[in-house]
Amino acid sequence: MTAKSIYNRNVGNFTHGRHGADEIQVRPVTGVTGQNTEEDGMGEVILESAFKAGVYQQIIQMLREPMVIVDSQYRFLEANERAKDIFPQLKDLNPGDLLSDDMLLYTFKHKQDGEIISDNFILHTDVQRIEYEGQMFYAMLLFDMTEERMQLDQMQRLKVEADMANYAKTDFLARMSHEIRTPINAVLGMAEMILRESSENSVKEYALDIRNSATLLLSIINEILDSTKIETGKLEIIPGNYEIGKFLNELYNMIIVKAQEKGLQLIFDIQKEIPSEYFGDDVRLRQVLVNLLTNAVKYTQKGSVRFTLRVKTDGDNAVLHYAVEDTGIGIKEEDIGKLYSEYQRIDEARNRYIEGTGLGMSITIRLLRLMGSSLKVESEYEKGSVFSFDIDQKIINTEPLNNFKGKIEKEADEYQYVTGYIAPDAKVLVVDDNEMNRKVFCGLLKQTKMQITQADSGAACLQRLREGRFDLIFLDHMMPEMDGIETFHHMRKEQLCEGTPVIMLSANAVTGARENYMKEGFDDFMTKPVMQAKLDEMIQTYLPESLVIAGNYAPAKSNMDEIGLPELDEFDFDYALEILKTEELLMDTLMDFYNSLDDLKEKLNEFVQELEISDYLDQYRIEVHALKSTAATVGALLLSKLARILEVAAKDENIPKIRLLHPVLIEEIDKHKERLSVIAPKEEEKISIDSMDQILPYFEMLSQALDRGDYNSCDFIAKEINKYSYGDLQDSVDTLLGQIRDMESDEALETIAKIQSMV
Repeated sequence: MTAKSIYNRNVGNFTHGRHGADEIQVRPVTGVTGQNTEEDGMGEVILESAFKAGVYQQIIQMLREPMVIVDSQYRFLEANERAKDIFPQLKDLNPGDLLSDDMLLYTFKHKQDGEIISDNFILHTDVQRIEYEGQMFYAMLLFDMTEERMQLDQMQRLKVEADMANYAKTDFLARMSHEIRTPINAVLGMAEMILRESSENSVKEYALDIRNSATLLLSIINEILDSTKIETGKLEIIPGNYEIGKFLNELYNMIIVKAQEKGLQLIFDIQKEIPSEYFGDDVRLRQVLVNLLTNAVKYTQKGSVRFTLRVKTDGDNAVLHYAVEDTGIGIKEEDIGKLYSEYQRIDEARNRYIEGTGLGMSITIRLLRLMGSSLKVESEYEKGSVFSFDIDQKIINTEPLNNFKGKIEKEADEYQYVTGYIAPDAKVLVVDDNEMNRKVFCGLLKQTKMQITQADSGAACLQRLREGRFDLIFLDHMMPEMDGIETFHHMRKEQLCEGTPVIMLSANAVTGARENYMKEGFDDFMTKPVMQAKLDEMIQTYLPESLVIAGNYAPAKSNMDEIGLPELDEFDFDYALEILKTEELLMDTLMDFYNSLDDLKEKLNEFVQELEISDYLDQYRIEVHALKSTAATVGALLLSKLARILEVAAKDENIPKIRLLHPVLIEEIDKHKERLSVIAPKEEEKISIDSMDQILPYFEMLSQALDRGDYNSCDFIAKEINKYSYGDLQDSVDTLLGQIRDMESDEALETIAKIQSMV
């Protein structure tokens, strides 16, 4: 009996007849009604077999999963309708035909469970070997995994998209951090220099306000931009000692300008008897209160914002009750729950013109929860709201606060910067493509008398290192052409920094940045804006002890004379003075801006010719980005806005828009330089000299001042040198004066040597 006849008797609706030894005839069973078949005496057997065959076939056909049965030679026996739907070629096969589907045939032959993948289906196969009366055949059950696999693939695609979006977000945060920290670096640095060099208390008070507000802004940026901490629940509470008077003054200065702009009364109702110093996380607490105060001002059109602080003490512990009350629009009862939702603002239609993303309140609530507190909200629609919370803090100093504004005035009067060390023999290299950043860096270290060499690019850094050795290197990350990491790898490859600590200097402060830089091989990492205390700590950690001379060294004071600036078209000097505070500092910055415009215009005109080349487009973006910031700093707001439009166009690779607006930008640069020429120092008639011998001592004095790192003396001597005319040497002298202005010490020393050799 063959495998086919076994099938016929037991699992199918066919029977066989004999037409020779190997010939098999297949025809329908006729015994299901009880009549005799061709084989006498087999009626009951056939009836029973037919009954079983019908049941078995019905079971097979009812299976939701496709099923195919073959004999030991892989000849087709049976398949249910589901299998024939998936493999249409099975419909044309008769029992006994060899399988024509290569995938099915391959699966049967290898007798392995696996998958069959077609254009429309993904099927998991389960092959079973069946033996009956010495014969063998195979049954394959197929499980349709198409939908599950499509869902899995979709989930994988969504995961990839989510990972890409997360990477894009992280990249955005890094860039945004860099964009914001760069101007804050300049603000903090300039404020610090005003504090060091001013003798006027009112000016120092302004500088303290600038420094405190910029520091506060920096702390907010540190937390809000670092959204990975928020999303992963890694926000940390880091307590420390803080003075409540200084803390409150920073809050007041952050909010008062916005309140005054809207004509609101800002009231700080502070309990005078409260202890003056506490132990807690003032950074997180400040972030909470700034958000509550900012929201109160934003959503109040008239009236007042009242900030209240009351304290209950119990031994060394205190419960501080903070409340922010406004006379604003209030909150509907059904909208209070929205306060706990991210990116959602209350009464959206009414408040569509109010700035903000809606993320701040969610952060506030989570921060309070981490500090063991909770936010209480009381509000009456169109009448106002009160936001309050209680927080436990340990008392460090029980002296009463009394008048917190008076304490700040006293701080300004007593402020004097004193460096705790000098290092006149230390050679430090600072690499940064932003000139203002380099100036601030050098200004912060002016009193240490260190020999600071500057480089404005990765290539310039490598050249400085080939020319001489340094004791410490500060290397910026985001630079055009060759960034800080690439530069560092070249330094390693050429063995230019063997034994020299290299500090990564970057405004990229998102989570994981430090770890990434350390993995690259840097000795340490310092964020921008550069903080004086951190910079001093870093220098004293990595400079050899033999180069550091400890002690207290106070800088000399300078008197700041009123210069008096005329009104110039397209320059808002009131705006500029809000940033720079003194006319002397504004005048110096204006002249730096004035002297930079010709070089800037030349670069922009060069880059715009080849915008289709990505490197040139990126260089163009970097230059207009810098122009946007520097123009705003000196009050050239129209020029700054135009540069901003072109920066965005460069980021979007919108070359037609750049080519359309570039001539307008160049025209405005020319007009701004012409306007500034009115206040630019006039060229005085040069003094003729009979012999260079009478002027050479100035160059020697300048060389010695450069060796000492005495930049004040360098500026004075350079002004004296500029009073004379030098004939054939004039170009070299002009180059030298430019190097002094840009604090390029090594280059200036080389130029002096060149001039001396030509005499």
